[in-house]
Amino acid sequence: MKTQTRPQRLKITYCQKANCVQKTQILYFTQNDLRVLFGMQKPLCRHQTNVAREKKTVIPDFLKKGIVQSEKRDKPLYSIYNIADYTDINFSFNECLKMHKEAAQPAMTNTLDALIYADIQLDFTTAKKTKFMKNIHGLIEFPHTFEHRQDKTIFVFTESTEERDTCKNLGAKYVGGDELIGMFNQGMFRKDEIAKSDFIFSSPSMAMKLLKLRPLLMDKLPTVKSGRVTNDLVEILKKHLAGVTYKSRKQTDATGKSQIPFGLLNQDDEILRENFEHLVATLLALKPKTQVPIIKSVQLIAPPSTEIFDMELKEFVKTADDKDVDDDDDDEN
Repeated sequence: MKTQTRPQRLKITYCQKANCVQKTQILYFTQNDLRVLFGMQKPLCRHQTNVAREKKTVIPDFLKKGIVQSEKRDKPLYSIYNIADYTDINFSFNECLKMHKEAAQPAMTNTLDALIYADIQLDFTTAKKTKFMKNIHGLIEFPHTFEHRQDKTIFVFTESTEERDTCKNLGAKYVGGDELIGMFNQGMFRKDEIAKSDFIFSSPSMAMKLLKLRPLLMDKLPTVKSGRVTNDLVEILKKHLAGVTYKSRKQTDATGKSQIPFGLLNQDDEILRENFEHLVATLLALKPKTQVPIIKSVQLIAPPSTEIFDMELKEFVKTADDKDVDDDDDDEN
């Protein structure tokens, strides 16, 4: 006959501090009860809870912001300095041009014929917090033209032999009539190639025939509303070849980037300023004035130079704070 063993006698205390009043219980547990007990989290007594609250780490506000700006110096004393030791410096438009032109002199990089770009950080937010703008693209006709060196893919549909020859000589890549439509029907142009093309123009007589290609052309389909169906194909082709095309690249739903050339380094400062002002006005018009401006920040670059200069935007883009100040001034007057 087997003798029944007595279960282990276990003494449990939840707090080991001497001045903490906590009742101690003498209990008997079976082996299964012990497994359940030690698999559970031990409850904290009142004293241990208070101690945990006291030990809770309080993070100062200046550490929550990340880098402590107060430790950085405002302005360098010498022309050579470590950028990380100083706060970001925004230069005026004229200062950026001056520094780029100095670096492009024959004694330096000898690149005065280089293009100068506006590297723009874009804000795609709208009045609704959950709704954002799509990527932007279009054409900018600058008041002062320059050799932008953009290779554009342009289709021209016309039945006129004379217009075909002229458009081909101007630089249109694909020009034709019914035979060009036949090339689309035969699958000689892939859908991704059509999407990457810049513009498609058509005469009114050919526009009706292009409706059958709507599934292929999608938003590239020329329409009267978009201004790409016209009787004067030569004039519209000249305008689009002289202008600068741009498109953005999204970084997040709310932000994006776009690099747009607006002149050459060897052009006068006033010409470059007028072109830049036109560029800014074109982009700002893409968003209602009541919303946050689409332009967040601008850096001026001039490849192949690696110099990058942050530009001060106050004279070109008005923020909500600036508008409020102007309104207050008007009210006082």
